[in-house]
Formats: sequence, structure tokens, C-alpha cells
Amino acid sequence: MGGIEVITSRTHKVKKRDLKTGEEYSEEVPVWNWVVANITLMALGTSAPEIMLATVEAVLTLGQKPGELGPSCIVGSASYNFFAITAVCHLSLRPGQFKKIEQYRVFVTTAIWSVWSNVWMLLVYQVISPGEIEPWEAWLTLGQFPVLVLTAYIMDKQPWK
Repeated sequence: MGGIEVITSRTHKVKKRDLKTGEEYSEEVPVWNWVVANITLMALGTSAPEIMLATVEAVLTLGQKPGELGPSCIVGSASYNFFAITAVCHLSLRPGQFKKIEQYRVFVTTAIWSVWSNVWMLLVYQVISPGEIEPWEAWLTLGQFPVLVLTAYIMDKQPWK
């Protein structure tokens, strides 16, 4: 986790021009957007053991009956982490104390994607092709991750404002 913080805290200088005076000045800006960093690096860093175990198991059981790990293990762990962290945040407040989620749109977006990931896994495992994961389902599942990152990024930047 310390390495991730080092990566995400990097900044670089950008030259800007003051609109009123026309003078050029330098400003330090982050290299990483915090939303993209959290969703990609933090998720990968905290889920790396599960991802590696599921990948190794999948490779070792190709053409055979799949093992017990797999995508549902990763999604289940991520869902548990999301809901457990939310619950701990609520429970850690003293009676009468209130906190506000500053990036509410980003929070709701990631919450919706978290619920959708569980619904998608249910559809893939039980409805679309019970007992088998077809290549198009795997590719579509993988393709949803960049869409998650993009929608969360858009919610953070709010280009409509």
C-alpha cells in the first residue's frame, strides 16, 4: 500500500497563464486522478492475492471441471470489502456525530457498479450459460472495468458543470 501512495502522490509542473494579467506561471498538479488511482491501483493492490489464486487455478484446470475460486471469489471479496468498509464508517461515528461523503456522485457510481457486478455474475453463472463461462462473457466482463473507471472519472470531473 505504501508503494501505491508513492505512485499516486506524484506531481508535475504545468505552465498556465493568468487570464487577468496574461502572465505565465507554473503550478504543481497531480499526475494521477484520485478516482482512477483508487479504482485501479488500490483495487488491484488489495485484491492481488485473490486475482493470482483465481488465475493460477483457472490455468491449472483448463479443460477440466473448474475449481472453487474464480471470478465469484474476487467479486464476493470486493463486495464484502465495500459493504464492510461502509458499515464500519457508519458504526465508528459517535451518537449525534455526522459525516458527509464529499464525492457523493463517485460513491454512488461505484456502489451501483458494485451491485451490478454481483448481478452480472449471477446472470453469467445461472441464467445466460449455466455451469459454463463462454469467451464472450469473459471478454464482456473484462470490458466493463474500463467503463467503471471512465464513469467514475466522469462523475469526479463533472464536465456538465
